[in-house]
Amino acid sequence: MISEKTSIKRLTFDELKTKLGAMGFKGYRAGQITSWIYRHYAVSFEEMTNIAKAERDRLQMERYKTGNVHNPAKAKAARMILSHRSRALTVR
Repeated sequence: MISEKTSIKRLTFDELKTKLGAMGFKGYRAGQITSWIYRHYAVSFEEMTNIAKAERDRLQMERYKTGNVHNPAKAKAARMILSHRSRALTVR
């Protein structure tokens, strides 16, 4: 029987931190993961390069998914738009 993976986007920050702690992860990992999902629009754990590969593999294998649609072109476009907006805000 295949169990459905939980989207990390469905968890509150505190829920994510608690679940990661139960898996033996450091508390700061919740912040790193949410940053990757909401700031960098990561579509997979593989993109989260400041998280140890073993931990990324464990998240992927055990029970979680990022909740973002895996569409590399769309993700790249979103990153480019955000990058452009952030530059526009800083240049006056």
